[in-house]
Amino acid sequence: MYSYYVLHRSLMTNNNGDTYSRIHVLSDPDDLRRAINALAWELGYPWHEDVCWLRVYQRGALTSVVDLVAESNPGPNLTDEEFGALFDDPARVIDIPQLLDPVLPPGHSVRIADKTYAYGCTSHYP
Repeated sequence: MYSYYVLHRSLMTNNNGDTYSRIHVLSDPDDLRRAINALAWELGYPWHEDVCWLRVYQRGALTSVVDLVAESNPGPNLTDEEFGALFDDPARVIDIPQLLDPVLPPGHSVRIADKTYAYGCTSHYP
């Protein structure tokens, strides 16, 4: 069984409850940081209303779940300089654990909750 990260973002697209989801399946922590920072840039920082979380699977078993919206909230006591640095690299406030060997190789898919996700990014539209 492989170790990997799953970065999941969902947002409601209309008043009927339809949701758009983007799922990143990655095994490189630098790729994960880039994906988190890209999401922060896309959503605006700090994040407020979207559902966005990081799941860590070690050797195929879910070992941790991080609510990125809650985790990335900088709080009211940051200086302008601290907030600017955080805005440039939001992923730095997220504790990204090292994966145990063997890590998921690029191109390999994973099965989570009866759905198959390819390595990289998968989008689901309503």
